[in-house]
Amino acid sequence: MPKDILISANLPLNDAATSGATSQVGEPSVATNGTRLFVTGNWYASRSTDSGANWTYVNPYTTTPSAAGGFCCDQLTLFDARRDIWIWIKQYVKTATGTNVFRIVISRDADFATGGWYWWDIAPTTLDTTWDDVWFDYPDAALSADHLYVTFNVFNNSDQWQRAVVMRFPLDTLETGGNLGFGWWDTTNNGSLRLTQHAVPSGEMYFASHNSTSQIRLFSWPDSGNSISQWDIDVDNWSGNISSTAPNGVNWLARCDPRITAGSMGGGQISFAWTAGSGGNRPNAYCKVVRIRESDKSVINQPDIWSNDGAWAYPAVCYNSVNSLGFAAYFGGGTRNPGHVVGVYDDGNNSWPNRYSRLGSNAPNAGRWGDYINCRADVPNTTSWVASGLTQEGGETGADVLPRAVRYSAVDTLPVNRVVDNFGYNAGGWRVNMHPRMMADTTGDGRADIVGFGNAGVYVSRAQPGGSFAAPVRVVDNFGYNAGGWRVERHPRVMADTSGDGRADIVGFGNAGVYVARAQATGSFAPPSLEVANFGHDAGGWRVDRHPRIMADTTGDGRADIVGFGNAGVYVARADATGNYGPVHRVVDNFGYNAGGWRVDRHPRMMADTTGDGRADIVGFGNAGVYVSRAQADGSFAAPVRVVDNFGYVAGGWRTNLHPRMMADVTGDGRADIIGFGNAGVYVSLANPDGSYATPQLAVTNFGYSAGGWRANMHPRFMADTTGDGCADIVGFGNAGVYVATSNGDGTFNPPKRIVDNFGYDAGGWRVNMHPRMMADVTGDGRADIVGFGNAGVYVGIII
Repeated sequence: MPKDILISANLPLNDAATSGATSQVGEPSVATNGTRLFVTGNWYASRSTDSGANWTYVNPYTTTPSAAGGFCCDQLTLFDARRDIWIWIKQYVKTATGTNVFRIVISRDADFATGGWYWWDIAPTTLDTTWDDVWFDYPDAALSADHLYVTFNVFNNSDQWQRAVVMRFPLDTLETGGNLGFGWWDTTNNGSLRLTQHAVPSGEMYFASHNSTSQIRLFSWPDSGNSISQWDIDVDNWSGNISSTAPNGVNWLARCDPRITAGSMGGGQISFAWTAGSGGNRPNAYCKVVRIRESDKSVINQPDIWSNDGAWAYPAVCYNSVNSLGFAAYFGGGTRNPGHVVGVYDDGNNSWPNRYSRLGSNAPNAGRWGDYINCRADVPNTTSWVASGLTQEGGETGADVLPRAVRYSAVDTLPVNRVVDNFGYNAGGWRVNMHPRMMADTTGDGRADIVGFGNAGVYVSRAQPGGSFAAPVRVVDNFGYNAGGWRVERHPRVMADTSGDGRADIVGFGNAGVYVARAQATGSFAPPSLEVANFGHDAGGWRVDRHPRIMADTTGDGRADIVGFGNAGVYVARADATGNYGPVHRVVDNFGYNAGGWRVDRHPRMMADTTGDGRADIVGFGNAGVYVSRAQADGSFAAPVRVVDNFGYVAGGWRTNLHPRMMADVTGDGRADIIGFGNAGVYVSLANPDGSYATPQLAVTNFGYSAGGWRANMHPRFMADTTGDGCADIVGFGNAGVYVATSNGDGTFNPPKRIVDNFGYDAGGWRVNMHPRMMADVTGDGRADIVGFGNAGVYVGIII
């Protein structure tokens, strides 16, 4: 399946976090350990201990004492998960004699929140006592299993490049804080050496530099030895003439050069990337990429990141712990301001699926941007990545730069197929306010069929083996806008098994009462019959905006009963073994328009089995919380009990137009749990064996009004079993597609993943008032699939 990008955290650093010390040449770096993040830029550092909700400025000038000519500017940060230490590399200004130091600053994770730092200074003379007139610049750092590797260019007092050096420091000593002995190596042939980042650090470090525009030199330094090996590797020729004009006319890549800015290894592969100039079939600057096989140092391929529409620049890459290659870079030029992008290499499609973390609102006012950003495996979830970046926001100066840290992952996305060229806004002229559409198993084969209440009656397109659908057939010349005069605002219509034969029948709440057309074994439907002279617009005075009506099995006999929330309470007409319905009884003097003051626009009401006995109970989300009236074995209902002091109009401030609420079994124990999509995310209250409910817990910090920006009038959300494990998962139709957070079976959920790049407000242009979307098992495999009634017909994404 094709891959897509899921951004799980997009964390900007405001002026308080950076002390306003931002620049277009900000060079942000990021490291993580769960809820803890450390971000540095050229003139600031900032830490968070709550997943980026709050940041504390860490002054790089004063957190440790001054050295050489004073602090400025390059910084890098890493986290060693094996030893639980934060590593902070700081570069200092050269002195009047032309030398400087860099500082390795360490904090043990236990001290991170309070800043218990200790450090070592390394000067050029620390390596060679004769290097008393040269200085370090342009650092890189990476971890192997046992060492911190650091590289620098070395310049003389006239700012002329002299050599590049690689140093390696034992991580065990960095952890304990002892006397820091280390090894080093230098070259006067290759500069700007780029190290390989490791999600799973190995016992070897690779690094590389250019020999020419058609060859790189690859080096290795194993942890266990002091010998440096090297290989010259030919690559496709590229140009170093790099430029790109932003919408404001500025060449935002004026200072960009082709030094290698990205390196990583994983899964027997070594990859490097750098910015190259336009040429050949590359009309704009692009990221040149080479993937090398570790075993024999042969080139696997050169999957460049490029576009006809703009320039790519300043790449960073990192393999995650399952050997997928993630990347971060900038994209801009033409009609687009520079934006920060994260992505992944899709080996199967030889492509780079990517997402903006942020498209800048402006371009820089001068030709400067860069010089590097980071992409690292996230910790502890090393199957994901964290990347640093920045954009111009609200202005063109350095003060208008907004840095950010972005946590993201790659997800496999499902193909989407149009299965029927009907039932759509354009394909058939179906309208939400005229023509209900739903999924129901009308044949008893376990596969959900498409059912539409059209102008001329009810149409069914039956699910076939393999996920296809038969052509639509009109099965009943009734229940339609013209055929019978049925109206959405007056006459609810549903599908329900009224006879217990496993086939969904057509049920309509008409003017004169409840009509049923029963599904036959042949696939046809019997003519509609008036089953109950009640629950209707005229028969009883039932109104859609006041009186919810539902089909539910209240006795556990497998037959759907009629349930109506009327003025004086809840009424039930039970299905009997003959296929008929008994008399209407008021079973509870509550949950009604008058009996309790329940309102459709404030108080959702539904039926759900809260005890696991097979009988549907009455559930209402009232002012003070959630009330349940349990179905008894004799057909009666117990008095309502408030089971949770939350999820209510007053108790929690829940609103129907903001906060969907529903019942679903998220643990697989047969008992329906309470689910609420609140401001901060999804809350769950688990049903206990004794009929009580546990205290609501925030299960997922997404899918909420504030947590993710989900809106009821834009983003449908459901609970559905997408894995076949018997536990309901969270499904949301967001802006960029369909997101799923699968249940762990204990009331917790995995992080949301986008599984389809369609069915979304932006991804496909789906609208609530035009395009019904739902979850239904169309293949009979026990997993709920994605179904959408679009403009051109019915689309299905089959979950595998």
